[in-house]
Amino acid sequence: MIRFMFEYYRKKIQAATQNACVKCLLCYTSYLLWLLEKCIKFITKNAYIQVALTNKNFCASAWNAFALVIKNVATFGWLNTIGFVLNWFGVCGISCLNAFGGYIALTRLDHYKL
Repeated sequence: MIRFMFEYYRKKIQAATQNACVKCLLCYTSYLLWLLEKCIKFITKNAYIQVALTNKNFCASAWNAFALVIKNVATFGWLNTIGFVLNWFGVCGISCLNAFGGYIALTRLDHYKL
């Protein structure tokens, strides 16, 4: 809802003025809203995990998840980085294996030869 209101506000301001400073501020505000959305999604995901683990209500679980992340910010950061790297290697590995398999199929199978 906040993002839709901001987009409406942004279109009205851009139509009214062509100032570079205003464009910069709108871009910066858009970035901050994007960051807020990402933080809320992260906290919400962890809150649902806390609800499943502790069987407490959502607000208490959200606060517990937030406190857990703040207490263990370095651990969460490292695990997030390691997860990203392993995911990247997995995507690259699967892509390379599929490309190699396609190459073998195109060069070795009689069906694809001219």
